[in-house]
This record gives sequence, C-alpha cells and structure tokens, in this order.
Amino acid sequence: MRVYVHSHGLTVSNEERAYIEDRIVSVLWRFGSNVHQVLVSIRDMNGPKGGYDKLGRAIVFLTSGRSLIVQATETRLHLLVSELANLVRAAVRSHVVRSRQRPIRLRRKHRPVTRAVRRENVAFA
Repeated sequence: MRVYVHSHGLTVSNEERAYIEDRIVSVLWRFGSNVHQVLVSIRDMNGPKGGYDKLGRAIVFLTSGRSLIVQATETRLHLLVSELANLVRAAVRSHVVRSRQRPIRLRRKHRPVTRAVRRENVAFA
C-alpha cells in the first residue's frame, strides 16, 4: 500500500508528512490486501486567518478498481489527520464488509432432477 501526501496553501514538514503516512497506514494495515494506494490532500482554505480552515481529503484506491473519497475539516493539522484516518478506516471497513457478504440467492422454482441409479445383475436374497 502506497500513501501519497500533497499540501496546498500550507507547508507540511517532513515530520508531519511522516506522521500523516504512519497514521493512515496504521488504520489500514488490516485491509492491506484490499487497498492499492491512498492519496491524502491537505488544503488551507482561509490562509492565516484561523478557524476551521484546514480541509483534508483522502482518496483510497482499492484493488477491486473502486475508489473511496473521504473529507474532513479541522483547525489543527493533527486533529485533521486523526479525523481523516478514522473516516478512512470506517469507509474501507464498510466497503470490505459489504463485499464479503454473500449475495442473496433466489430459490429454484423446480426441484433439481435426481439421477436414478440403474442396477443390473443384482441378486436379492
């Protein structure tokens, strides 16, 4: 599983980038065979004004070919990453559980035909 981190409008240090990657990997490690890659995008919407201005978006590409998009908004980067990681885990878990459920099979209208066993040269006592 590969994790890519992009930032727009704010600077993310190498330590913060490593924290983001580690946090995402730690919540998705049990779904590793189902997840191909994760793109995490962090954006500062208001600039230096403050408030709920950090927007995080994660796009999870699954091995089945589907993709899941999760989005969260917070004031601080670490809170944003934690919220985003929890949402990603819930979305992937929900998808995996749904895909593992067996489809509902329709009942057959007719009974299957059973083969008659032909016995020859059998002597009854």
